[in-house]
Amino acid sequence: MSFAGGAFIDGRDALFFLIVRPASAGTTGSKVVLEHGGSGLTMAQAAHILRQVADRLDAQAAAEVLGAHDALCGFTNGITNRCTCTAPH
Repeated sequence: MSFAGGAFIDGRDALFFLIVRPASAGTTGSKVVLEHGGSGLTMAQAAHILRQVADRLDAQAAAEVLGAHDALCGFTNGITNRCTCTAPH
């Protein structure tokens, strides 16, 4: 178990875990520190899962901005966040 920013995390049975923390003041380069570990997954498998999670987060963020329109037509203009499709919605 570890104490992470106000929460206890029990990662003993985790296949993989990732904790993202802000970098300490004065750190050059990255603004975050990544702590990861676990058992049962290779790094390649964990990376694959994280890409899938990122895709889900992108879709959820777009749905918040676009009112779930991307789920209806699958295409939006990333500059104006307006649909450019011709399908009725």
